[in-house]
Amino acid sequence: MRLPAHPDQRAQPAGHHYPYFICAGRHSKRTNCSRQAMFVPDMEAPVEDYYRHIQIPEHIVEALRQLITAEFNRMHETSRRDRGTYQAERQDLNDRRTKLLHAHLEGTAPLDLMKQEQDKIARRMAFLDAQIDAGDIEYDQAKAHLDDCLRLAGDCHKLCT
Repeated sequence: MRLPAHPDQRAQPAGHHYPYFICAGRHSKRTNCSRQAMFVPDMEAPVEDYYRHIQIPEHIVEALRQLITAEFNRMHETSRRDRGTYQAERQDLNDRRTKLLHAHLEGTAPLDLMKQEQDKIARRMAFLDAQIDAGDIEYDQAKAHLDDCLRLAGDCHKLCT
């Protein structure tokens, strides 16, 4: 049974609207559901109360923290190795760019060819720069959110209030 908040909230004479959960099947006449509309605030309180009793034990939260941190660190180390590869490729592209400029100045590379190659190099360098920067940013953001998530996992009531 799906219980969406009815879009057509029951209006009272003073113009106030009160949200209700209703059975979607009953509303669309697809089922013989006999569940009556339920006032949303009346339903939220028992759900919140139920969540007070759902707690992930601290030793499990700590085990999760260690497991996830180890995986983050492994992924970050892989990212660091990739970043080293990207930085080396970036340096090679810089060297290639310089050689191309020298070839043009010496008259051995026509301007249109130099421009075409410089554009290719610039696009690849922009990609490499983004990859180099993304590794640290993503890792730092993930680490920042990890403790918040695990703290909430230990107190499920905070999630719904």
